[in-house]
Amino acid sequence: VSKYIIGIAAAFSFDYGYSIKLFEDVWNNLKTLDNKFPIYAKLATRIPIRLAEIYEARAGSYYDLWLNKFDDSLIPRIGDELDKVDECCKNRYRYILLKAAFLFLNDRNIENAIGLLKQCRKIEDCIWHFSLGFLYCYSGDLKLAIREYRNAMHYPIYPPTIRQIESFILHFIDIEPEKYQL
Repeated sequence: VSKYIIGIAAAFSFDYGYSIKLFEDVWNNLKTLDNKFPIYAKLATRIPIRLAEIYEARAGSYYDLWLNKFDDSLIPRIGDELDKVDECCKNRYRYILLKAAFLFLNDRNIENAIGLLKQCRKIEDCIWHFSLGFLYCYSGDLKLAIREYRNAMHYPIYPPTIRQIESFILHFIDIEPEKYQL
C-alpha cells in the first residue's frame, strides 16, 4: 500500500519512471498474494488504471511536443506508450483521443480512428467532435464534418484548444495541399 501511495505521489511529481517502477512492483507482488483480501483486491483493480494514466500522460506529452514541432519522429513514441495500456483501460476517453490521433498521424488510418471516436458519443466534450470533424473533412465528407463541427460548438472551447486545432489543420494544408477542403 505504501508503494502504491508513493507511486501516486511520484506520478503527481511527473516522475513517471519511478511511479511505473513502484506500480509494477506492487502488481508483481499482488500475483503472489491472496487477492480475496480486500486491500489487495482494490490494489489489483487500481494498478492498471494508474499505469494507464501514466502511459496516457506520456503519450500526451509526446503528442503535445509533436503539435509544437511537427517532428514526425515523435509519432512512434505516442504509439509505444499507448501500447502499454492494459486492455481493461482502453475505453478511457483520453486513451481514445490519443489513439485516434496516433492512428491518423502514423499511417492515416482514418477508418479505425473514426471508429474509436464514435465510442465517445455519450461524452459531452468538444474535442472528440472536432477530431471526428477533421477526419471527415480530411476524407472529403464535408457534410459529416460540418455536422461534427457544429456539435462541437455546443460545448466550452478553451483558447489553447482553438490554437491547437488551427495549427493542426494548417500543418496538413502545408504538407498535403491537395486536401484543399481543409
